[in-house]
Amino acid sequence: MSNSLEVKLVDSFVLNKLGEGHGESRLYLGGYSSLDTINKIFIPSENSIIQLKLLKSNILHTLGFFEPFYKNPKKFYLSNGKLLSFRQNLPELYETILASLENYQEDILESAELLSADKKGRSYLRVNKNSMLRKFFLPHSVKVIFSRQLSFFSNYVHCEIKPELIPIKKEIKVNNQKLTIEFDYFSDYEC
Repeated sequence: MSNSLEVKLVDSFVLNKLGEGHGESRLYLGGYSSLDTINKIFIPSENSIIQLKLLKSNILHTLGFFEPFYKNPKKFYLSNGKLLSFRQNLPELYETILASLENYQEDILESAELLSADKKGRSYLRVNKNSMLRKFFLPHSVKVIFSRQLSFFSNYVHCEIKPELIPIKKEIKVNNQKLTIEFDYFSDYEC
């Protein structure tokens, strides 16, 4: 038996961001319509901790997919006509991420906590401050497919990372102003 839930990593969650703020360690999973699936996937242990399992090869593959953007980042147009770029030095960040991944085995485990649904039925997953999901990726660049294979041998929520290929328009906060930006990491690159 397998259940899965697809979630995009958004600007408010990741640490490498275009907008303001430091990012929050809560990832929006879904609302009332997703609650049944969320509860089947994120089954906490006795101490309310959920183990996430990521694969080093999957992370490296996804980062390799975005290597042209990291090595030669472009600026994005905001709805007010201004150009905006990432605050981080992306070529340097890319090398730092690759170097840090050398210290890991293939299976990478992280702890998380499923927060109780709020009054509007929204569910969030709280991850550690330094979670790979927050520090390795750019906003709206990937989707995470959370799944659980129910068996005696596995008590993990598997996290498969996939590139997000479709351009998406989102509001972000820049200089205390809400502006719209189109996230499109591939328009100028051949991958």
